[in-house]
Amino acid sequence: LSLHDALPIWNRNGMNVYDIYTDVIAYIKPVLQEQGVEIVSFCKDSKSIPEKTKPYINLNKKQEAYILQNSLLNICSDNLSSYISNALEVPCISLYSIYPSAINEPIWNNNHFSIDSERAGNLPAYGVKEEPKSINFIEPEKIAQAIFDKLKISKKIENLGSKHQDCEVQK
Repeated sequence: LSLHDALPIWNRNGMNVYDIYTDVIAYIKPVLQEQGVEIVSFCKDSKSIPEKTKPYINLNKKQEAYILQNSLLNICSDNLSSYISNALEVPCISLYSIYPSAINEPIWNNNHFSIDSERAGNLPAYGVKEEPKSINFIEPEKIAQAIFDKLKISKKIENLGSKHQDCEVQK
């Protein structure tokens, strides 16, 4: 597949790195493969590559912007790629934890969708180290469903229990 059919997952910096992308990918990979969509990831090193993705390691900002520009959708934590995606009019799903989306999301166009962490009832950390990381309170099912919705794929994720392992994709 060309980069034009790629779906990048961007996770670069400490606190706002979503540690359970593997669970999201388990939901979306089979469905996206049926659609001919490849998942690519931007990583800082070979240790941070999410499973079942095509990794791009240590790219410069111009290279990253090129891939984003030719992508169907960008999934990222609260970072520069959400602003680049929106400036390039590429749909984007951003995960927010250490800052609330209301004060930090891009202001250009309508292609941005924010998912805020529930933070277990706590206030945002505003850059301070969190333990546990609140970004990981975002349910993988919620992210996977947002991906299907943004790509206009008519799949629904049904939660069969309180644990995300008990969920399945429904046609």
